Amino acid sequence: MTETLSRSTSAPHPGGPVPPQAIEAERAVLAALLLDPESVGRAIEMIEANAFYRVAHQRMFAAIVAIYNRNEVTDIVTLTEELRKRGDLEAVGGVPGIGQLFESGTTSANIEQHLRIVHSKFILRALINSTNEIQQECFSAGEETTEILDRAEQRIFQITDQRVRQGFVPLRELLKPAFEHIQLLF
Repeated sequence: MTETLSRSTSAPHPGGPVPPQAIEAERAVLAALLLDPESVGRAIEMIEANAFYRVAHQRMFAAIVAIYNRNEVTDIVTLTEELRKRGDLEAVGGVPGIGQLFESGTTSANIEQHLRIVHSKFILRALINSTNEIQQECFSAGEETTEILDRAEQRIFQITDQRVRQGFVPLRELLKPAFEHIQLLF
């Protein structure tokens, strides 16, 4: 894959240090979602597509979520078709790129641990980006110190807010089974 597909948009300039990442955990999460479609709901609770370091993995996750949101079963065939519809199939490496997810022989049994690893690396990258922005503002000193400090606090709070929201269950996850039960009764 190209450099564009292997790094997220928040990556530092080439030649600099490589941001925190867990490519094997990302692959394990995506493979688990294909092996056990019921685990997609748990994944959506914990992470969003931008939590993945690789852009190809972000696109695959977004496609899996789209399939899930249509109440369809996610597997290799449906993922391939969804990526084709979105024009992202070649961008993720085509069918061989999807097949790479299964190279390390994974299972959905450890998906929550793998999701925590992916999320943790995302938080570290977000923290690095925020501190770099704060540092640039401090060096430029173009504004009042209190304004710079307020924005720095906001940036850090946004990162900690990501961690706090991780424990909440989205309302749609609670309503989906209820609506299915109502339809069954009807």
